[in-house]
Amino acid sequence: MRLPHLAAFILTAVLAFADPVAIVPADFGNALQPQVAIAADGTVHVALGRGTEIFVATSRNGGRSFEAPVKVGELPKLALGMRRGPRIAVAGREVTITAISHDTGDLFGFHSSNGGQAWSAPTRINDVARAAGEGLDGLAQGPQGRLFVTWLDHRTGKMEIYGAESLDAGRTWGPNLLVYHSPEDKVCECCHPSAAYNSAGDLVVMFRNWLQGNRDLWITTRRAGQKAFAAASRQGEASWKLPGCPMDGGAIFSLADDSFASVWRRDKEVFLSTKAKPESRLGEGTQPIAFSGRDGVQVWWQQGVNLMRTSTAPGATATLFATNAKFAAAAVSPRDGSVVVAFEGTAEPRKGLFAEIFR
Repeated sequence: MRLPHLAAFILTAVLAFADPVAIVPADFGNALQPQVAIAADGTVHVALGRGTEIFVATSRNGGRSFEAPVKVGELPKLALGMRRGPRIAVAGREVTITAISHDTGDLFGFHSSNGGQAWSAPTRINDVARAAGEGLDGLAQGPQGRLFVTWLDHRTGKMEIYGAESLDAGRTWGPNLLVYHSPEDKVCECCHPSAAYNSAGDLVVMFRNWLQGNRDLWITTRRAGQKAFAAASRQGEASWKLPGCPMDGGAIFSLADDSFASVWRRDKEVFLSTKAKPESRLGEGTQPIAFSGRDGVQVWWQQGVNLMRTSTAPGATATLFATNAKFAAAAVSPRDGSVVVAFEGTAEPRKGLFAEIFR
């Protein structure tokens, strides 16, 4: 699917209204699928794709302005659009980006040791050639330089969930690990998986399953110090019977108490799952993303051509976040708790109309 031209990405952070901030220049052209990572010193990195090229745009002033995008690398038929695209993680000045080539069917890692200014040649992560050709992966950052990338893998001819871990902030990657094999032979074929660590080093992977015709989000956990993932469990209280794939994988993230929470779509609605409550309805929509910040869980999702936002703060309700915008991605700054949200704007003259700053 070809997405509309993007003239600008919009940045937000919380509580003061401000003018939009362009992450790439207006003449950069056709940039898609931004993903955000923020270093401990507050440096903001946004990974993005354009055609076959991968770039990173960096802000050293908390998101008030961005330097010219730096080219990371290029992959033939870069997987891009509908949540396909580069993923990014940062640990100090170590920055890692993962991306998939539809041409080769492989997942690659790119690494920078100098804050995203210079990049390594791509390293293939999947150890069976062409196994990651669906083009969907998720990247998680954990304590002590750990990273985990998970992807849809079809090395056996049946779609499974695989992963690989890096213990050195993305410079090298360990062997491929089978995360989940469906008892009915395959998981949902084209919804992106996601992964998250907590501060203790526990790791959770979320994916859309396909059991008895139901396409629900499931999670599996690997406790810190263990090698195997536990039995998977379904998110939510009901199932969604669907003959096709919705191309909507939701997001998994950790909370302040080191438990995990998730946001996901069932039919036409978006839900939040926590340890305390299996599902809370947030509203109609698709493509939710979320994370935990000092004001509780923050959630963004698409509703038609617009983006909506809510939180778990007392009295919070779903509100319009941005018109003519989609595919939000967000991160919270370890330095000051500010929130950065990047998304695609879809309407002239500015391709994205709002910026909110949450400090």
